[in-house]
Amino acid sequence: MNVLADPEVLRVPCGRKALVPVSLFNSRSSSEEALNLVERLAESFDHVVIFIADGLQVYNEARDKSSAVLNDNPIDLRVQEFCVRARGVAPPGKLEVCGVDSLTDRAFFRIYRRLAILRYVDPNFGAAISKAADLYCRYQHLASNAARELSAAYLLEEAALNLRLRVVDKIEAEFYMGGRLPKPLVNLYRGKYMASVFELTDTPPSPIDFLFFELRSEGEGKGRLTRVS
Repeated sequence: MNVLADPEVLRVPCGRKALVPVSLFNSRSSSEEALNLVERLAESFDHVVIFIADGLQVYNEARDKSSAVLNDNPIDLRVQEFCVRARGVAPPGKLEVCGVDSLTDRAFFRIYRRLAILRYVDPNFGAAISKAADLYCRYQHLASNAARELSAAYLLEEAALNLRLRVVDKIEAEFYMGGRLPKPLVNLYRGKYMASVFELTDTPPSPIDFLFFELRSEGEGKGRLTRVS
C-alpha cells in the first residue's frame, strides 16, 4: 500500500517522541510501509519507538491446552531481520525497537491489573471492551464465548502495553498502521472512563496532548494517515 500523509501529520506541534506499533505477521500492514514511515518520522521527531506487537498474537491463536502452556514465542528470524533493517533507516540514537517481553515489567503489571479491575467496576469501559471484542470476533467469524473472552484479554493487554509505553515514557504521537484503533484505547486517553491514564499508570498529570493517527484505506492500494479526533 502506498501510504500518504499530509505534511502537518508528520510535523505535529509536540513532536518530541513518536510511536509506531508494528505487527510483522498482520496482513493489513507491512514491514516496508512501517520502515518507510519511520524514516520520514525520524526527520521531524527527536525519538521514534517501534513496538513489535506480535507477542500479543497468542490470544488470537489460542485453540487448545497447548496454546496455554506452549506460548514462549521465540524470536522469529523475520523479527531479527526487521530490527536490523529498522536501525538502518534512522540516525544513530533516534530509534528504539521494543517488544511485548521487554515491556512486561512491574509497571506494566500494575497497569494491566488496574485495567482488568476497571473492566468490571466501570460499566462504560466494560461495555466498550465487550463491544470491541464482539466486533473482532464477527470480523473473524468466531462465535464462541471463549473467542470473545480471549479477544477481550487481548484488548486489555494491548491497552496496558500502550499506557506503559506512551504515558510512562511520555510519547506524544502514535502512528497506527493496523487499521482502525480500538475505541476503548482512544477513549481511555480522552478521559471517558472512571480512571484517567495518569491514575492507571501512577504518573503525575501532564499537559501532554496524546495524539493518534491511523492508516485508513483510500482504495487502489493507497492509504492515508489520518488524525483520530
